Amino acid sequence: MKDFGRVWHIDLHSMKSTGNAMNTDNGKACPDFVISDCEGTTSDPKATEWIAARFRELGYNALVNSPYKGGNIVKTFVKPEKNQHSIQIEINRAIYMEEASCEKSLRYEQLRADIDRFLAQFVEKITSKDAVF
Repeated sequence: MKDFGRVWHIDLHSMKSTGNAMNTDNGKACPDFVISDCEGTTSDPKATEWIAARFRELGYNALVNSPYKGGNIVKTFVKPEKNQHSIQIEINRAIYMEEASCEKSLRYEQLRADIDRFLAQFVEKITSKDAVF
């Protein structure tokens, strides 16, 4: 924090391809990505939207705070007003693995490359002099 003036925490999760009874999306197909900031309380909502837009540009269905809003981990160490941000990214398992066997799917390498591309863009954005979203 001292050297850069801000902290960005990204909490990555995987989600089933179809919601279950434990969630509000029971029986519904999940999007490719859910980008969550606890309804704008754990990060600048513009950053959350920016992240979702990067995944959409890569051809994915990315939603913000729906059906998941972010869990306790993203709430624990944040103070957006002090430039300490935390964002949860849920990734649909069906885009990188065969859920029944837990084996990598044919799309695994593409997703890996796309996440690398996103991370490079994110690092460039947050380390630039005008790191405003």
